[in-house]
Amino acid sequence: EPANNGSSITGYYIDIGEKELIFVSPELTEFTIDEVLPNTAYKIRIRALNTIGQGPYSSIIKCHTKSLPPDAPQLECISATCNSLKLKWNTINHTIPTTPNNSEPTVSTRVITYVIEMEGKDGTFNCIYTGNTSSHKINKLQENTSYCFRICAKNDTGAGPWSDIYTFMTTKAPPNALKG
Repeated sequence: EPANNGSSITGYYIDIGEKELIFVSPELTEFTIDEVLPNTAYKIRIRALNTIGQGPYSSIIKCHTKSLPPDAPQLECISATCNSLKLKWNTINHTIPTTPNNSEPTVSTRVITYVIEMEGKDGTFNCIYTGNTSSHKINKLQENTSYCFRICAKNDTGAGPWSDIYTFMTTKAPPNALKG
């Protein structure tokens, strides 16, 4: 608590730069600021007030909010054989934190992890791939059979939503060699 110069502190003003000042009662020692933007840098400062007036602002506290989890990528089958499917998906780009006055975010190289699940015979989805590449080959499949997949992407904030279910089919096997 700052020096009150003979008059009890009646509250605090929190300034996050772009909104109206937030008034906080003097009993609070911490406060959660709601309605902030994801992946955005903020400069926060605080000042005390009493019946005499407002004190000076504190030093600026720089912080930034986390980004939202990424959207689900689009999944496609780029190669099918009688016993394998090769899946490919679009990569997800992140943006670096921006200040409230900076309207042009730039692309960053944060690591995105992709998770692919395949539907089993019992109707449940099981993880078949977790990694940061943009393609994966599934082997040991049955010929001329449809398989259902879904994909999601994860970042340092968490996992995004699952995609719609994609269905891809293996091909028929070529005929066996003639015996002669």
